[in-house]
Amino acid sequence: MMKHKEFTITVVALGLIMAAAQQPAVAKKGGTSILHFLVRTTLNSTGVDPDASGSVNAKQNAQGNADNQRLQLVVANLDASTTYKLLATSLDETNLLEVAEFDTDTGGAANLKFVKKKTGKASPGGEPLPDGLIPLSSIRSLVVSAGGTQDVLVADLGHPDKLQYLIKRAMTNDGVDDDAAAALRIKATQSVVQFRIRASGLDPSSEYHLAINGDIAETDMSDANGNLNINSLPDGAPNVLDISLLAILDSTSNSVLSTSFP
Repeated sequence: MMKHKEFTITVVALGLIMAAAQQPAVAKKGGTSILHFLVRTTLNSTGVDPDASGSVNAKQNAQGNADNQRLQLVVANLDASTTYKLLATSLDETNLLEVAEFDTDTGGAANLKFVKKKTGKASPGGEPLPDGLIPLSSIRSLVVSAGGTQDVLVADLGHPDKLQYLIKRAMTNDGVDDDAAAALRIKATQSVVQFRIRASGLDPSSEYHLAINGDIAETDMSDANGNLNINSLPDGAPNVLDISLLAILDSTSNSVLSTSFP
């Protein structure tokens, strides 16, 4: 009887060990969503005021429930003691919208610092980030305007001087195939883009399409186990910062898995 009891305990323990060993794999399949976005670029004069100059430093770190964003604009050689407007475009809104205004000092300069923190009790170290700039990772241009009608300085955040961009997340199951799952990873600088999708639970040996911003960019086949690996952005794909929607479609163009940006 003792041997039988020891054997039962051993089997139960082995089952618990196996379950524990499998648990990280399950957690890893979804994982914590991560977004790191860092842009540094120049505010260029439009010619209205040839001596005007400036720079932009934008940063967003979002992971789990934390979402910290910081924007700094430094401008110089503008009109002294004058009110200017800050305009922006984004992935969602391509028209210029006024997001803030500021005054230059007696030397025609200004140093603007905006901060948004979702978690943490530390001092923000700046003015609250305007709603029109949230999230920073969606902003594609910034304009310093005189009176909102005359653009003086322009920054292209879609093609910055320096870029660090990282996205890691699970794609959303759109209900067409309950077993389907996928992990997305994008890592980009101003000159190099790494792009990867690992999908599983798809129909075996079946045709699927990768859609970018609603347009089919390439067609792939799942393997015999229903897995699909995409290891690079297709030729002709938009600039990585201009991607607002990714989707994996089945052969009849139903969205199986998707994610929107940022």
